[in-house]
Amino acid sequence: MSKVSVFDRAWIDLVFEGRNKEYGAYQLRKEDPKNTLLALFSGIAVVALLVAIPAIASNINPTPRPGETATIVPIEKDTLVLVNLPEKPEKPAPETPEPSKPEPPKPQDALAPVTNKVKLNQLKVVDASTVIDTLPTMNDFKDADPSSITAKGNPEGTITLGESGKELGTAEGDKVTEGEGTISNMRVDVQPEYPGGMDKFYKTVGNRFQAPQTQTNITLKVFVSFIIEKDGTMSNIKVTRDPGYGMGKEAERVLKSLDKKWKPGIKNGKPVRTAYNLPITLNLK
Repeated sequence: MSKVSVFDRAWIDLVFEGRNKEYGAYQLRKEDPKNTLLALFSGIAVVALLVAIPAIASNINPTPRPGETATIVPIEKDTLVLVNLPEKPEKPAPETPEPSKPEPPKPQDALAPVTNKVKLNQLKVVDASTVIDTLPTMNDFKDADPSSITAKGNPEGTITLGESGKELGTAEGDKVTEGEGTISNMRVDVQPEYPGGMDKFYKTVGNRFQAPQTQTNITLKVFVSFIIEKDGTMSNIKVTRDPGYGMGKEAERVLKSLDKKWKPGIKNGKPVRTAYNLPITLNLK
């Protein structure tokens, strides 16, 4: 008896000799080695699976690296589109909107008309006996401009446009005197030109633009304005509409970093200050 191990099957048969072996205690002792090994290997498998799940998930859905450069594709004139962008950071606090600027005063009336003017009469319901002015015909406007009065033009007259007494420009006949005014890029005779063309301008802005990160698909649009001076430099760079996410500050930073001079806009054969409005559209994915 002293040489019989308590873990040996003979010991179990000896203990349960003459007893009901169908009882659960006999089966548990008989299958104890197998159950112990099964429990050991099952525990090892569960631990290995828990360790491997994060590694497998990171390989299936890799996270974009911070600072990844976005690709900019122009889709239409004066519009930039950013695609393939990384995720955005936490949404910043909304910025306080800039107070709206008062509209500039309208140009002063001409001191003397250069071209003929024909008064446009407003239609009024009056008594049939009342005498009213005869309405002008279309032929009257061939050599005249619509006006609130009827006056004969003076070809030698002078037109002065001003803002709070500040002279913007003076024209006498075919003579042009340069002022300090700004002309829209749609009204100049020759458009300003960036070195290498507008495609080069779009590409340069796109390469320097640091796109924000976002976790959802969203489309943003930021509007910027600037002036091309007579010497070709950019000035008055402003963000006229900021959608947030740091887009406005980033657009202003990129435009101010451009150090190349433009060819200025031309009006009446002379360089003029030219205003630009540029929308930048971003498709964040």
